[in-house]
Amino acid sequence: MTVTIYLQGVALFSICRKQILISALSHLKSRPKHKELKPGEKKIKAGNFRIGGFPNVIGAIDGTHVRIQAPTTDEASYVNRKGYHIINVQAVCDADGMFTKV
Repeated sequence: MTVTIYLQGVALFSICRKQILISALSHLKSRPKHKELKPGEKKIKAGNFRIGGFPNVIGAIDGTHVRIQAPTTDEASYVNRKGYHIINVQAVCDADGMFTKV
């Protein structure tokens, strides 16, 4: 069953699709077409392609929770859903498993 809601004679679903399309197209126009590679990124891209067959990948990203002692200030901000005090760590590594960003 299809339900169409109209506002002043115009289907709201049509308005939403048009707004999403306009937003997506304007975002694509503002993006740079080519990014300058930093030294060594060409080698990293080749290594990632060799390992997993992924073209144009310069890193693998992952995150983890690291358990810590309860801090003395703003203690509640460091409690995870299991009740532990943690900090969230996110890191990127290259094809050789070396950290490039932490």
